[in-house]
Amino acid sequence: MEVRKATGTLLKWFGSFGFIKTDKDEHGIYRDLFVHCTAIVSGHPVPGSRASFTIGETKKGLVAVNVTLEPRMTTVASDAANAAGAAILAGKTSEETRGGN
Repeated sequence: MEVRKATGTLLKWFGSFGFIKTDKDEHGIYRDLFVHCTAIVSGHPVPGSRASFTIGETKKGLVAVNVTLEPRMTTVASDAANAAGAAILAGKTSEETRGGN
């Protein structure tokens, strides 16, 4: 099998293994791939994390190997980033956005 790099999202994690849903491939198809904890080279397995990986093949099917996980942005962090960005665009200082002068 040829080496294929891919990206996706960690859907579920069960202690030592989980499943990654790939982004759409060139044919518009999503795939759910098995991933074992030993295949993770960096990051922590938290559902919702973005993943970049190589698609490997075993007797049982396709798997994700050489997996790098990027933490998902929490809703609170996302809201804070959006508020800070809006304040910058509006020309306000961080003191003004917190209710200061």
